[in-house]
Amino acid sequence: MSQRTPEQDARAIYLDQHGGTDLWWQEAAVMRQSVGVVRGVATTALMALAMGTAVIDAAVNKLLTHQRRPFQIDGSIVPLGPIPRDSSFPSGHAAASAAAADVLAHADPEHAARYEHLADEVARARVYSGVHLPSDVAAGRSIGDAAARIFVGDRSDSP
Repeated sequence: MSQRTPEQDARAIYLDQHGGTDLWWQEAAVMRQSVGVVRGVATTALMALAMGTAVIDAAVNKLLTHQRRPFQIDGSIVPLGPIPRDSSFPSGHAAASAAAADVLAHADPEHAARYEHLADEVARARVYSGVHLPSDVAAGRSIGDAAARIFVGDRSDSP
């Protein structure tokens, strides 16, 4: 990871600390301004349910897979931020972010690209930080996408 910069490190650490949870509460506030209070509050509740479902699914899969993290496989990788002790596969941050982004995008298609970009950024930050492999975040994204579909259907179902 010799290409790291202080700015990228700071962003990755921020996304590690906030990208799985409170960042999405901030984004829900953006969505509520766009779609109105009643629909916004209902969507925020659906987002919380989808995120919770995704995180539980990811946690169960972590218990079943016991995959080592990149820094555990390659000693030259120095992880950024707190050192996770659970399985690398799948990424819980990517699962929660994908679920949140999908629910918000369903309710607020005008800002869908923003939500999707943020979910991608959270997932990429986990790889950049040395705590996940690309396959971990891809699986996490799939889990999050599936969790969101439980609560809002496919994006093609958007109003």
